[in-house]
Amino acid sequence: MDLARLTLKDCEEIEEFFVASTGMKPGFTQLSAGLINFTVECVDLDGVTLIWSGNEGCHRWHDEAPDTGLHFAFAVSAEEPILFQGREVDQSQMAMWQPEAEMDFLMKGKTASIDIGIEQELLEELGWNVSGPPVMGIPEETRARLTSTCKAIRRAAQLQSLPKRPEYAQAIIQAWRDQLLDDLQDVVMPWGAKECPAAQSADRPTLYQLIRLAETFFNGLPPDQMPNMENLSKEIGVSRRSLFRAFQEHLGLGPRRYFELKRLNMLRRDLKAHAPDETTVTDLALKNGFVQFGRLSQLYKNQFGELPSTTLRARSN
Repeated sequence: MDLARLTLKDCEEIEEFFVASTGMKPGFTQLSAGLINFTVECVDLDGVTLIWSGNEGCHRWHDEAPDTGLHFAFAVSAEEPILFQGREVDQSQMAMWQPEAEMDFLMKGKTASIDIGIEQELLEELGWNVSGPPVMGIPEETRARLTSTCKAIRRAAQLQSLPKRPEYAQAIIQAWRDQLLDDLQDVVMPWGAKECPAAQSADRPTLYQLIRLAETFFNGLPPDQMPNMENLSKEIGVSRRSLFRAFQEHLGLGPRRYFELKRLNMLRRDLKAHAPDETTVTDLALKNGFVQFGRLSQLYKNQFGELPSTTLRARSN
């Protein structure tokens, strides 16, 4: 039950952490330039995983939920509005990850959040059989009580991590774990009885639908091919102006720049996965659709703070 503190510096480390700690695979795309420095504090509580996380910059999370268990999250603080499938969500709302649910969040600025994972075996023991919308408002007093309990668990875990551990630390944490489950009970029980417009695909904003259609087209392209904006507009049946407006209003950048960043993130994954004696920057750049290598080097350095060759060499160090 020790408190694990980590600073995750890139999308690979973020994905590895969440897969290992929650079973959830985050589809993380870095949209702002520079180091990510995503911080987490994680406590394993016998069937319950509590994660405090903080990050800055602009990032998109298009997550794939685990096959079993439940995962909840809510913002403790956020400098700018968080978007879920094109709609603003505020700190009075909580998200719940369920199998096959589409979770698509855009976060800008400094954000702190709390994630609570419940393993399937514990869910069955508790008798929780939850279904319903992925995002729902919760009463302010319930949210405040959850936040207070999570803070108490973190303080107790910090105390337990000291060289001279008090004998009662584990018992304190166990008591707070039980309190956390009691607090969640108030959230879980009415969940399926309420409707959330953001959860209903027919009610999604048109702009968000355009982005999803554009991404479907992008995902169907060969890895070495960049999308042509004219073809992309024709494929989804809108003007280039409408397509640009959809991306600009939802993501804060145009479609060409967004898909270029997607390819840059894909290239970075490939560079980090290979050693210099296995491949070259040129080969991996071509694989990901980049043909102007001088421009690529500048784009990559502006986004990640280092040259592609530096990322590739890091594997051998």
